[in-house]
Amino acid sequence: MNHLITKRLLPLTLPFLVLACEATDTSDAAPPTDITVVDVAADTAGNAAVAGCANLGCDDGLSCTIDTCDAIEGLCSWELLPDTCLLGGACVSAGGEHPTDPCLLCAPETDAFAWTGVDGCGLQDPTEPVDGDPCDDEDPCTTEDAWSEGVCTGVSRVCPDEGPCLAGVCDPESDTGCALVPVEGPCDDGDACTAQGQCEEGLCAPGETVSCEDDNPCTIDHCDALAGCVHLPKQSPCCVGTENLCEDGNPCTDDSCDPVTAACAHTPNSAPCDDGDPCTVDDQCAEGGCQGPPKDCDDGNPCTDDYCAPEGGCATVNLDGVACDDLLECSTGDTCEQGVCVADTSECVCELAEPLDAVRFINVALGQGGHPGEALDIDGDPNSCAPMSDCSEGHNNALGLIAAFANEALQDAVDSGDLLLVASFEGADAGAFTLGVYQAEPVDGDCDPMTTSCEMLIDPSSVESGTCAPLIEMPATLTFGLLEAGGPGSFFPFSLPLSAGANLDVVLHNAQIEGVVTQSGGEVTSLNGVVGGAIPKDSLLAAIDSLPEDDLPVDKLLIDAVMAAVEADIDTDGDGIGDASSIGFKVEGVDAIITGYDD
Repeated sequence: MNHLITKRLLPLTLPFLVLACEATDTSDAAPPTDITVVDVAADTAGNAAVAGCANLGCDDGLSCTIDTCDAIEGLCSWELLPDTCLLGGACVSAGGEHPTDPCLLCAPETDAFAWTGVDGCGLQDPTEPVDGDPCDDEDPCTTEDAWSEGVCTGVSRVCPDEGPCLAGVCDPESDTGCALVPVEGPCDDGDACTAQGQCEEGLCAPGETVSCEDDNPCTIDHCDALAGCVHLPKQSPCCVGTENLCEDGNPCTDDSCDPVTAACAHTPNSAPCDDGDPCTVDDQCAEGGCQGPPKDCDDGNPCTDDYCAPEGGCATVNLDGVACDDLLECSTGDTCEQGVCVADTSECVCELAEPLDAVRFINVALGQGGHPGEALDIDGDPNSCAPMSDCSEGHNNALGLIAAFANEALQDAVDSGDLLLVASFEGADAGAFTLGVYQAEPVDGDCDPMTTSCEMLIDPSSVESGTCAPLIEMPATLTFGLLEAGGPGSFFPFSLPLSAGANLDVVLHNAQIEGVVTQSGGEVTSLNGVVGGAIPKDSLLAAIDSLPEDDLPVDKLLIDAVMAAVEADIDTDGDGIGDASSIGFKVEGVDAIITGYDD
């Protein structure tokens, strides 16, 4: 916008004419304000206007303004040229930059009398650091700091130890960056004649003196601080070098020699020994010989014939057709079959003396990875976790890879009642108890477990025939609301639904349950936790192969590809090699009552 600036000629009756500016704009970059004073005392009245205009001096000296004068009115005026700005008393062409700030420029269309800011100027994207470039992580205990995936990290400073009991550690206050601190634990004092020592206040205190006695009368036993025990031959008529001429090789005699006559004596002893017979135990010397009582090979099974074979020890033979007792009063016709006492238990009926405190699982889902809240530490090793691509803090859930196509069918089975698990907390108020898990049915199918403590009936398939003991039971503790159950030796038979028509029947080995429970009036009312275990890889693959392809939730080739990626991360048979794949389930349970068994 162009502005008009005027200068008016004051009345000529004054001895001096003072010209004043009247500006139509008051921006921060106002037009020139120089005031010109003109002496017009000698002018005549008729020439006053002309002289005033001539003497007014309307040229402001700026190249970007057009200056004009009105002789009649006695006014000066000027107009800013197009595509220019008047900034700080200076002319600037459109687009011209501020002399010290490139983010300010002349933009007449916005404001011809003030600098205009450039949008986005100075807000450049930060430069991404390049991996390997040096940086400073501000940690005095690291060296060789460099960028790695956007993070400045360094290598831990290595501080040398001094002796076995002083450890080098980083000390930012030290001139060298390192300091020595005393450590505790066993140490080696460098003396072969002392046992392992213990660190005490930075020094290695020696252990007990080593005994070099070899019970050989033909040696002089000595300990050297560097070499350790040394056994020198003794000069004696009873010895040849270090060999005792009276040694008869019988561990049940004490052999001695007369150093004068070299006569030998063999005295019977009662030392422990081994007669080499696998059918004796607790062998001991007596009257110069080694012997022991017979080994008891009875395995407590009335349907086996037990004996001891000299070539191999205890052995059994399974019996058939022999009467036996399965210890169940309700069974009949107890008879041995292939080493097992078999009976008719059809008359055996499971009954509860009183209702059992329980929770009903309303949500069951495979954990997505091996993390707290998704899985458990099945192998007890905090340094190993699975799957390796998605795990932490020692948690194992190798089969978490199948969660994506298993969880929907799993929860559908829970919601429909096809998979309805209840856990009994009977006896939990004592701290240590046995946790039983059953498949169950609600007494009232319309009971809402979210609002009511529903009554449940145990499915007979969940218990052992005759004994009514749960097929899934785990030693457990409940302390201050924390539940820990199961562990090595616990088993959890489980039917994992993969679709509406396909169930994967598996057994969790080393099964565990950990979680938080709430209690009211001594009764457990809810559970939030994790069920974990390991499934032997061979049995898992066999179970998958047995399923009809039409019943699988996804293409069989995809399942095979996923299973090929599943690690066998758990060793269940103790041979040091992983043979099973870990699995973890997130579970949520609400209050329930077990009132009996389903017919």
